[in-house]
Amino acid sequence: MRSKHLKYLILLFCIISIFTKNAYAQDNKLEHYYQQGLKYELENVDSALYYFNIIDSLAYAIKDSLKIVESAIFISSYHQIAGNIEISKKHILDALPYVKTTADSVLLLNTLTSTIKEYDPKTTDSLFLKTIALATKDSLKELSSIYNNYGRILHKKGDLGKAAFYQQQAAEVSTTDYMRYQLYTSLLNIFEALGNMDLSAEYIEKATAIAEKNDYKSKNGMLTLHKVKYLVKVDKINEAKIELDKGLAYETKLRPKSYEIAKVISSRMYYTATKEWKLFQTYLNERENIFKKYKIDQHPTILNAKAKCSFELGDFKMAEKWANQALRQSKKRNLKADQIRSNTLLGAIYTAQNKFKKAVEFKDISKKQSDEYFRNTKAQNIIYLEAAYNRKQQQQAIKELNRENQIQEENISRKNLYLQLGSLALALFSILLFILYRLYKKVNQQKKVISKSLSEKDLLLREIHHRVKNNLQLVSSLLTMQGRSIDDETTIQAINEGKSRVRSMALIHQDLYNKENITGISVKDYIEKLTQELLYTYKISDDDIKLELDINDIELDVDTVVPLGLIINELVTNSLKYAWPNQNHGRLSISLKQSQDLLKLTISDDGIGYNPLKVREESFGSTLISALTLQLNGECEVITTNGTKTIISMDTSRT
Repeated sequence: MRSKHLKYLILLFCIISIFTKNAYAQDNKLEHYYQQGLKYELENVDSALYYFNIIDSLAYAIKDSLKIVESAIFISSYHQIAGNIEISKKHILDALPYVKTTADSVLLLNTLTSTIKEYDPKTTDSLFLKTIALATKDSLKELSSIYNNYGRILHKKGDLGKAAFYQQQAAEVSTTDYMRYQLYTSLLNIFEALGNMDLSAEYIEKATAIAEKNDYKSKNGMLTLHKVKYLVKVDKINEAKIELDKGLAYETKLRPKSYEIAKVISSRMYYTATKEWKLFQTYLNERENIFKKYKIDQHPTILNAKAKCSFELGDFKMAEKWANQALRQSKKRNLKADQIRSNTLLGAIYTAQNKFKKAVEFKDISKKQSDEYFRNTKAQNIIYLEAAYNRKQQQQAIKELNRENQIQEENISRKNLYLQLGSLALALFSILLFILYRLYKKVNQQKKVISKSLSEKDLLLREIHHRVKNNLQLVSSLLTMQGRSIDDETTIQAINEGKSRVRSMALIHQDLYNKENITGISVKDYIEKLTQELLYTYKISDDDIKLELDINDIELDVDTVVPLGLIINELVTNSLKYAWPNQNHGRLSISLKQSQDLLKLTISDDGIGYNPLKVREESFGSTLISALTLQLNGECEVITTNGTKTIISMDTSRT
């Protein structure tokens, strides 16, 4: 019996020995192939792939999580570069269930995020947020790359506000100058698109500092072209020319297609400012072979540039040809800015050719697209600012809590020295915890209040205009009440004129309150309302005075419309009161035209005229008109032949 048991024990020992020997042999094979894979990784990637495929099979067989992760990352990266995205994703997803550490999970997930080409709202956000949470938990070095990948895909999606937010975080946690430099130049592209000049200047300075410190060659290339765009926008044309010459002279082997297009964009901005269209056309012609070499000769940016040069040089036929090609290509590639540029240019081309029906069609499309583009840019700026503000508040709160925690730890450390005090030490510690809890609740409450305030800011701004309008109406009502207790005709007249001036300002704030866009006033609608109210005030019908309005449909800011409205109020009032003393019939004309930065107001009547020198000395209204004209950087001309004509020319570029 004992002999039988002994046989079974010997058999079991042999089986265990065989399995142990096989496992040991597999481990040795795995390590051998792994070393071979590492050897060829930098020399011959195809040979390295052969060994990592073997490692992949063996690692899954013995469930070696470390080798599973390392082989999955190499194989996935290989297929990603080769364009086999689905194969790349599959290797990562197969490896994830075998991962045992947070670090390896983050490594695999970060590799997976780098394969994303198109934004998918069902999966993309959750994948990135999960990866960021894991990386933040252990403060892993992968965090910068994850933030960058997320920012990159958001940028491609068109979500510029969030893209800027995450790439800024990537730059903050980056550990290398080169990575920070790449992120700074990427942020430059975003802030230029958002029209944020202050942040553009900030990141040009940051990128330049790193480039000069490390003597990066690209400081003479793409970074220089970014400087050109910024300098042109701040009207430093001579400095922009120096940077443009450097950028055009630089040639790069890294993404040459993008660089050639960037050259054209910066050149277009410079030559638009200098109006040197012949020089710009010469540059485009000289680069034609390069454009064809890189197959970008049909890129809408380049086609639009050719069209603009031809148009400005009077070759409308070629301008129309290039602009139509640019429009087709921009639609095909879904490039919104180039579509706007093409439609705007076609509108100008057809106007110059007196093809007004087509001109109006393209101008309407351009206006609609421009408004949509502006609203989207404005919204993206708000998204970025809110995200940055909330993060700053969170960082401040965390900093405060860390400071309090540090105080707590110091107190605990000291209290450990005096454990013998017992109840006293416990009481002090409890009090400290209570204070920290109250502070924590206070910080949370403040965060909620700030979040609510941000969401109400637009409503509050609209309410301000509403209240200003109500207050002005209250002033008008007070003047009315005051006038009822006065018998003197001159005083009553002065009060009525004051009411009219107040009403002209109240109309402005009423329009702002009722409009979606609360930054500008439709001058045409405003003047129509103002003149109708004045006719009603002076009890004048359309049969008595024929009112002729010729107003450009433009929008102006409040600082311009308020003095402009007061001037119109004074001049129209003067005509209605004094132009026709002995008759009830006449003609009153109002014209407001804008040509580039020049705004021209003309108010004329066919009345009896007056002596402007005498009125200027004695009339409060004339004094007010002069002061307001000066405020608008304008000049006033009065013609009293065949009635009274007042012409006020204003330079809006200086207001």
